[in-house]
Amino acid sequence: MNKDQIHIEILGLQHFCIKDKNPIEKIKQKYSISNLSEVQILNKIDWNFLYEQDDDSKNFILLTDLNDWSYFIWKYWDFEFNINFAKELSEILKSTVNYYFVDSNIATSRWIFANEGEITRSYFESHGQKLSDFGFNETEVKLRETIKETFVEDIFWDLYEKTCLSLEYVNNQKVKELKLYSGTLGNIKKTANSY
Repeated sequence: MNKDQIHIEILGLQHFCIKDKNPIEKIKQKYSISNLSEVQILNKIDWNFLYEQDDDSKNFILLTDLNDWSYFIWKYWDFEFNINFAKELSEILKSTVNYYFVDSNIATSRWIFANEGEITRSYFESHGQKLSDFGFNETEVKLRETIKETFVEDIFWDLYEKTCLSLEYVNNQKVKELKLYSGTLGNIKKTANSY
């Protein structure tokens, strides 16, 4: 890999795919954001920054303007909160917001689909147990009918590729420049309403 080329490791990365080229202004209007800065070179980001947080605030990275999509990345495990956050973001942006997480090391796959303030699908499976299974997604139903393997991770990857512009686009297109921001989202316990 070229040292100047951007590469993002998706495995274990919690992120939201947002159907909006540059949602930063709308996000800033709604949420308490501190330490916001535009980052010039992704390869120089210390990804451990995402772990430096407390109960009331979470650090994030926002990649924007990739073929009409943006990516909101953070390390916030609470699935219910991520459901509510996807719902709220999709309502604020009047758009599609999907959340994805997969990590074969811990046998866990999760996804959430929200559109204009409505959660249409949420799914969370870990070690073969369904921990959340809400709503309906036609693309997912078709994949489950056609994929012979029962591994949820196989379904995850196909679903991910079919429902948003995957972060693999950055890796495969050998993207060298991105518009990206880093910051801290505060007061998160008070942020999202229940779905």
